[in-house]
Amino acid sequence: SPCAQHSPRFSRPCAFHTFWSHPIHSGYAVLVSAKVIVRTQAGTTFDYPVPVRNTGTLPDTYTVEITSASSWVDFRQITHEITLESGQEHVFPVHVVIPQTAQAGAEEVITIVARSHEVINLQDSAELRIQIEPVE
Repeated sequence: SPCAQHSPRFSRPCAFHTFWSHPIHSGYAVLVSAKVIVRTQAGTTFDYPVPVRNTGTLPDTYTVEITSASSWVDFRQITHEITLESGQEHVFPVHVVIPQTAQAGAEEVITIVARSHEVINLQDSAELRIQIEPVE
């Protein structure tokens, strides 16, 4: 499965979808191509790769924002701005550290948004949803 190739820590297969949220606008477009559910246990640490691709016909610079309500994401390791040629892709490793104290059943949503510098309101986003499972 696409999820299993990214990390051996996935305890079950997860949903993986790519989607378009915006049409090409005057040669500019962007695609954030991961939407997943990760089922894991407390105390787990992993990097989840999130590809951002310039799907337009012109080069563009993107600001990438990653938001999370918890402290499970290490934001220091994120490149926040990237210039991509047409068709070029950059993979952003989202470094996730689940604390040992995370309770079974807890869920965290990490949102990744790539915004164009060339076209106002041109963006795409993806969610990484992390669900904590009980220790077996």
